[in-house]
Amino acid sequence: MCGQSSFFDQWSRHRERKKFKKGAPLELLILCVLRYLGRGWVIDDLEEATYISYETIRKFIYTFIDWGSTELYDQFVVAPIT
Repeated sequence: MCGQSSFFDQWSRHRERKKFKKGAPLELLILCVLRYLGRGWVIDDLEEATYISYETIRKFIYTFIDWGSTELYDQFVVAPIT
């Protein structure tokens, strides 16, 4: 879902990269976000574990949270039936 969302165009593999340097794998960045949110890892730990720059991880985390609070929320959160 992340690879198909326009939120992640900067990191998506589906984008042509002839003019751009190869970036960090989207899957590894998603793993970073899940460890950040679910396990309480800090960005320094993620940087050491993945060798992805601090700034790249930081930007991806903010983008992922923005995506989750808009597209994922609208798609998966429903009001309980009373």
